[in-house]
Amino acid sequence: MIDEISFKRAKNKDAESFYKLLEPIKDRLYRTAFMYMKNEDDALDCVHDSIVKAIQSIDSLREPQYFNTWITRITINTCKDNLRKSKNTISQDTVEFEGILAIMMGI
Repeated sequence: MIDEISFKRAKNKDAESFYKLLEPIKDRLYRTAFMYMKNEDDALDCVHDSIVKAIQSIDSLREPQYFNTWITRITINTCKDNLRKSKNTISQDTVEFEGILAIMMGI
């Protein structure tokens, strides 16, 4: 259950109140991110990015009872975005590598 007073204070940019909202679910956010990222460092980066996004957009959340679902969804979307970006980076590197290899082999 979300503390409505902490929620209202967090909406008014009170960092301590926002932390109180996060405290009971921080492990769940990490586990969710880890399931997607399969790497501790990447999962922690995603959780951090998600918290930053949540702080910036908490005004868009109207009902305090949806806070946990809302921030979990932000975390999942952040993980998906990071996976998509890393996939594009890897495929770009592969294309460049294959191009250099072709030049070196005279193909």
